[in-house]
Amino acid sequence: MAEDLQWLTEKHYLVCPKGAMFKQMKVDKSRTAIFSGNLVANTRDTMKDNVFVCLGSMAFMAGAIAGLLVAALALMAVPVAGWALAAIIGGALLLAIGIGYMKCKSNAGSRQWVNPSPNLIVDGHEGLVVKQSQLCCTAENVMIDIKETFWEAMMSTTMHDVGHIANFAFGFLAGRGMGSMAGTAATSGLRAAGAEFLNVAKAEMGNMFNPATLFGKMSWLCRGLRGLGMFGAYKGQYDIWTNPEMSTTDKLLASGQELVLAIFAAKGASLVCFPAGTQVHTSNGLVGIETIAIGSVVWTMNEATGQRELKPVTQIHRRTTLSMIVLELDNGTIFQVTPEHRFLVNGEWREIQNISAAEELELIDGRKVTIKNIGLISKVSTVYNFDVADNENYFVTEDGVLVHNGYTNKAQVKNVTGEAHTVEVSISKSDYPETAKHIEDAIASGKPNVVTIERDGAKANRATSLRGVKTKPNLDRDEWPMAMFKEGGKGASVRHINPGDNRGAGSAIGNALSDYPDGTVVKIIITD
Repeated sequence: MAEDLQWLTEKHYLVCPKGAMFKQMKVDKSRTAIFSGNLVANTRDTMKDNVFVCLGSMAFMAGAIAGLLVAALALMAVPVAGWALAAIIGGALLLAIGIGYMKCKSNAGSRQWVNPSPNLIVDGHEGLVVKQSQLCCTAENVMIDIKETFWEAMMSTTMHDVGHIANFAFGFLAGRGMGSMAGTAATSGLRAAGAEFLNVAKAEMGNMFNPATLFGKMSWLCRGLRGLGMFGAYKGQYDIWTNPEMSTTDKLLASGQELVLAIFAAKGASLVCFPAGTQVHTSNGLVGIETIAIGSVVWTMNEATGQRELKPVTQIHRRTTLSMIVLELDNGTIFQVTPEHRFLVNGEWREIQNISAAEELELIDGRKVTIKNIGLISKVSTVYNFDVADNENYFVTEDGVLVHNGYTNKAQVKNVTGEAHTVEVSISKSDYPETAKHIEDAIASGKPNVVTIERDGAKANRATSLRGVKTKPNLDRDEWPMAMFKEGGKGASVRHINPGDNRGAGSAIGNALSDYPDGTVVKIIITD
């Protein structure tokens, strides 16, 4: 066997291209052969008792059903509240999941392994090889692939779920279009009905991936859908699809990732845990970070002595982020944190976005834990942080990973007097070269470098400035002036730049000005 190949064991994962979930390999029949501490699988281990939730075309069908129901209500002139429309979508999705579950369960008996290895006989049957063997579901005519790590399986399933979400959205659009078309056909004939379908498609093309447009204001039911488990990601999906700063491509990717994480949270997968909030070590034990209040007492580390000390919380911070770093530790723990958060590595506080797999983090008991995998995902999240008296750190997750309570903001802010502006914010070309260049060029072309904070108009400004500017793969649309300034919006300069550069600079400027109210006049300065 080639050196880069390995036997299939219970440490590996299976990913079905039509499934909404991935599964860890289970050895049902082979109970004696062990490789690297894990039971070795053979051709009899077809995972018959494990369900991948086969969506396939069901996602499109569910979307079409939901679209037809909504269109039918509209044709009957029935007033429907936003929560009811959300319930229609949720019901259609749950129906698809239920059918997909039963479909996969009934088809499990048709699974059989192809390309086994005749060189390894395990309990009288041929063994299986990673990157060679595949589990064939003959009923669906698909090949279920082997993935070596949880990370690979999650990312692969994420991309499959992007397709499922897109199929649902297209089905929904088609359902609404067909419903409108049917109503028009009944009154005006088929030609008018065809025109009606095209009009609906054209009018809704920009929102066809956006079930949230039906929600209106988020009601208790929309939020309550979060408890339904499988599609309890509705609040996350709502946040993603209503975020004006993300392109459709980014929204699709983020939506798929959100769905994968939500599925595993709901199913309670054995290797991971997704609590309601990041767990913080306090004098009262582990509590969710969102429940921390001023006066709460948390465990910290005295950097001078290394001693663990209880210290009170002095201030609470809450904000929204567009991206998260997901870490998998070698003990199986998986958690998320904002890219700029700092961790202690080899005695140095470093931003997690600059830390790599195989590096070690410090735990509350003094031990070290190794990062197994680390990656950046697009995800709209409300994130929490707090200030601590004396020691600027605390411990998170059940394992107690040491994390700094602040970050190094690369945008420098300074109060000034005797000028038309009251605040100066400086960003460096070395930190954000593409954003800095864009701002410089925009100012040189006549755009202002003195701007006024007006956060309430940000959404409208962004929509105005980006209107007609097409997205490009793997690039963000950067605006100057930024949408948070009154001068943003119509006539703003827009340039496609690297997402990390754009979002880093935007976060740095936004955080630097977070304590300044609307109406504050700011001068932006670019430094070397």
